[in-house]
Amino acid sequence: TVKGAPEWATIEVLPNVGRCDHTYAYFITTILPQKINPAEQENSIVVFLKDDISAENFHQSGHWNDFETLVKLASSENGFACGIEPGGIQHGTHIFFLSAYHDVETLFDFSMAEYDRNVKGYNVDETEFKSQFTTLGSWYNSLNAGEVANNVTHVCYGGVFAASVDNILRRDISVWKAVETSLARGNNVLEGHYAERSWGHLLSTPLQPYQAEALISKSDGVYMNKNSMHGALIRRPKLFLHIGVKGTLSSEILAESFISDIARLKLDGYRVAVHGKYDGGLHGFPDIDRLGACLWSEVSKQRIPSYMKEAAICPEHLLSSLNDFMNHTLNDSANLILTNPWLSRPGTADPLSTFIDPSWDVNVVLYYRRYFEFITLVFDDWRRDLFNHTLTPHDIPYNSFRYIDFLREYNKRLFYGKNIEEEELPICRMNHTKSFNNKSPYMSKFDPTTEVDLVELTDLQEYSYFAAKQYYSQPRFRDVTVVNYHDQYGPDVNFYCHVLSDAHNSCEVAVQREKSSIEESGRDQNFFQTDTSPPFNNIQAYEDIVIAGFHSKRLKFDGANDQFSSQVLLWAGMVHSALIQSDKYTFADLPIECLYPFEVDLLRDVSLSYEKLLMPNFFDDGADLRDDFKKWRFCSVDTD
Repeated sequence: TVKGAPEWATIEVLPNVGRCDHTYAYFITTILPQKINPAEQENSIVVFLKDDISAENFHQSGHWNDFETLVKLASSENGFACGIEPGGIQHGTHIFFLSAYHDVETLFDFSMAEYDRNVKGYNVDETEFKSQFTTLGSWYNSLNAGEVANNVTHVCYGGVFAASVDNILRRDISVWKAVETSLARGNNVLEGHYAERSWGHLLSTPLQPYQAEALISKSDGVYMNKNSMHGALIRRPKLFLHIGVKGTLSSEILAESFISDIARLKLDGYRVAVHGKYDGGLHGFPDIDRLGACLWSEVSKQRIPSYMKEAAICPEHLLSSLNDFMNHTLNDSANLILTNPWLSRPGTADPLSTFIDPSWDVNVVLYYRRYFEFITLVFDDWRRDLFNHTLTPHDIPYNSFRYIDFLREYNKRLFYGKNIEEEELPICRMNHTKSFNNKSPYMSKFDPTTEVDLVELTDLQEYSYFAAKQYYSQPRFRDVTVVNYHDQYGPDVNFYCHVLSDAHNSCEVAVQREKSSIEESGRDQNFFQTDTSPPFNNIQAYEDIVIAGFHSKRLKFDGANDQFSSQVLLWAGMVHSALIQSDKYTFADLPIECLYPFEVDLLRDVSLSYEKLLMPNFFDDGADLRDDFKKWRFCSVDTD
């Protein structure tokens, strides 16, 4: 007796063999030819349902498809839809997503020794579970269903699926009769598991080669488990964490590109969360502008300049909103790109590694710019911020105000870690201590440059090397990708086409955008994006002169603190006007103070060391960097 069957249902009693798979094959060979109207064949589908879809009978990872989706997919060009959407598997702290598509070679190696689920209390026949066909591949070959067109194929588990009548009839009736005969051997037989894993292949429209290649390119491997979805393509959800290092322009360029290309990225399977582009939730991601503030310790927050203190305040719901967004992205089986320039600050990697769900396969991405260029750009930003926000007559950083002073301040250990009198500095050190035996077993003079690499002796911790080192020190962030700013392609092309590697739609639009830009500007495609202009300009020189004059009390200021910057700029303009009107002096006559030759050499050497370490394939012998370095002058106006 069939309980709950509708009045219009046709009920036919069959021998209890082959379970649901035998019933499906019987329907195709015997019932369907009687039911189908040739005029309706093109627009008809068959939904195959088994008697029990309860939770106790759900053995796969995933969830049930809804009936409407089942019908829509079966009515599409694919001509097939599975009742179960594959989910993920957990291995340790890692989660892998399972695909409905399987590697054919691995799938065809499937076999099973025994199966004791779903006994149901029916009379058990004495048929042996084991089959004459030792693998799924050997069973499939016995059907004479033809060669498998691709090295990946659709597999459906759970015994619930839908197929277009066209796709059912595309197979010769002899194939379906072979399936039916094979399954008639007994109730609980291995052939039933072979059939379960073959419906998708037998009924779905074969993939095109490019579709199969795309599936493989987006996969991390093949699931090996003969008790489950053996052969399924798997991948870990990927989180690309872009760390915006100053001086590379990567944050600014990528933020614009991610928003303009958001639809293309979604088509490629990527969601984005972009610093500075929340726009009230217009783009579908939460506000992550002050993510750093939710991660830093109180000590780290104290290092934020006073005029930026708001950046150190964590919004109440930021972390929970971001966590919800990341979970939704996981549920959509999509990858995620998150970009925020504040994440390059020291003290960020450790708390961020704790916040990010272990399900994510994290790739930290940062851009590299040559050190001597980077520190120059940092100086320019620092000096601009100083004038805009913090410069007062009582708080002037004389030790780093000029360009060369800034270079010396943040390269102290690099420049002066050794005996400086041997490095062309015009100082002869007087010896006021007893003679010292360097080979004394009792004590020694500490010299950090004897064993420590040059790369450890600079002091701007936001530089690419230190940011990469900070993240790499965390086990969660061992996958660190350094992208070359000096490459001939722009930051977005390199990100889409090389970092992501499988974002073909986004890569295509970025390449076309850059090509159009080159054609409009006439820029040679081999142009390297390096600023080789001498980092010495008249505006900074006039400001240096004015600050020196104020320090020596030749200039006086009695106004309010917040007016001091404007006064300095006014004085600098007066110096500029005086030089223009002078018949005796020009800007070229200003006295110049440059780094000493040994300092220049060390600045070059540490820049070479960084490039060799961060971009070994680009470095070669460092000739390109040396050539660029020669074009630079590390000088300021001599205010003494």
